[in-house]
This record gives sequence, structure tokens and C-alpha cells, in this order.
Amino acid sequence: MIASPAKHLPVLIAFCFSCVANATEQESDFILFKGEKCELETHWLFPSPLEAYYRSNPSEAAPFKSSSTANYRGHVATWEIADNRLFLVDLVERIRPDADAAPKASTLKGEPLLRKLFPKVIDEKGKVFASWFNGNLRVFGKPKKRTYKHQDDPEGYDVVEYTEITLLELKGGVVTRETSFPRDEYWSKFNIYLEYRRLKPTDIDAISEHVKYLDSQDKRWEEIGSIEPDGPVRTEKDFQVFLIRYWSEPKKIPLTKFEIIKDATTDFADRGWILDDNLRIVEGNRR
Repeated sequence: MIASPAKHLPVLIAFCFSCVANATEQESDFILFKGEKCELETHWLFPSPLEAYYRSNPSEAAPFKSSSTANYRGHVATWEIADNRLFLVDLVERIRPDADAAPKASTLKGEPLLRKLFPKVIDEKGKVFASWFNGNLRVFGKPKKRTYKHQDDPEGYDVVEYTEITLLELKGGVVTRETSFPRDEYWSKFNIYLEYRRLKPTDIDAISEHVKYLDSQDKRWEEIGSIEPDGPVRTEKDFQVFLIRYWSEPKKIPLTKFEIIKDATTDFADRGWILDDNLRIVEGNRR
């Protein structure tokens, strides 16, 4: 008796999720960018520009085979951004002689390998202009070496951390947009954008129209904040947003929760309402 395919579907889905969760981190390509050797993101979801070449030229079979779970594409390429263009400047094939051997570099690498693969377009400097590439690159730049030590390892070990992330958009191998972020700022904005994408279109429209209305009232509303303070106002700094709004508009804001406790010689009980005309305490209206 043949089992119903539907009975196997949950098992298949669980297996696929397991594959994603346990995928081995891929060996990245490199890119010479702004005078530094940076890391170019290269993995299952972010194919290298060389993979893009063979995908866009199906008549040319990719000459590389997967060498390990850490390098499914079978090579490591080095790229360069020069004169606002993307070049392939070095290439090393990763090979595995047999199932028990560790991956190693092929005897054919560098310029000889590039000349073999791109005999008609390699230039006099041994570079190949990536005119085929249309897409995006994520570059991990400004590398800094740090030493990590453990109580069981007093000597420690050095690691390279990248402190800047640059997004490059290219068309025909030419950079059309370049945007750089400090590393932590990039990931923060990346996550904010992902949260934005999860919003319903109707919610986005409603909030967008509300923000437009706030802008029509005062484009500095984000700086001004709420018209009611969260707690007592103790110094001129606490007054700042209200004073800016008052003197530049002027608009009368009901400052109903202010407590003046600036002068140490003033009795704590000496507090009251603030007139929106002159910002003075009104005697007899103490709380």
C-alpha cells in the first residue's frame, strides 16, 4: 500500500528546517576595497560574482566542484574595486582528492587559472572586469585584529573583526551606489527594516498619514517629544524642548506637571502652576 504524501510532509519540512539550522558556515571570498583586504559575503543565499557568471552563461559549465561542506562552490576568489569597477584579480580552486583528505588548493591558481577561464577578457594586469555582474555585494571592511585570552590559554589567539559594513550596488560590473555603516549601526538598521517589512500595509498607511500630519504641525516634533513631562522639572535643561517650542512659534503649551526644585534655598513646597504667557509660578495655585 502506498502511503499518502501528506503524511510525509511534516517530516520533510522538519528535515529542511534542520538542514538550514545546521548549515556549515561558508568560506568567504575576499575583496580589495579602499586599500584593505576585506571579506566579501559569500554563502548559500549570497552567491559569489563568479557563480553569477556561470549562472548567466549556462553554455559554460562551472569548472569547480564542491570541496567540503564549508566551501560548496569549490573555489575562493579575490575581487577588487578599482575606478569604481569590479575586477576578479585572484582565484584559487579548492579540491578534495578523496573523501578522507582535507580540501587544498589546486596546482593551477592565480593568473594562470584566470587566463585559462577568461582568455579573451583578461587584461594586461592579469585582471578580469566583471562586466556580467548585476547585483549587490556586502563588504565587511576596516578589519581590526584582537587577541582573545582564556584562563586555560594564557597566550590566547588572534582574530580579525570587521568594524564597517558597506553595501555596493552594481550594474554591468560598475558601482552605482555605495553605502557604508559602522558594523553595529548596520545590523541595528537591518533589523529595524525587517520589523518594518512585517507590518501590515494598512498599518503602514495609517501610521504614515499620522506622521505626515505631525510634520504639517511642526517638523521638529520628534525633538520636542510629549508636551507633558514624565516627572519633576529640576533644571533649565528639562525646560529646553518647551522653551524652544514656545519662543520659536510661539505656541502656548499647558505645562501642568512642572515642579520647580532648582534653587536649593527654595522650600520644596514652593511649587505651583506655570503661566503659559511668561513661564512664572502663579502664587496661590500650589498643589
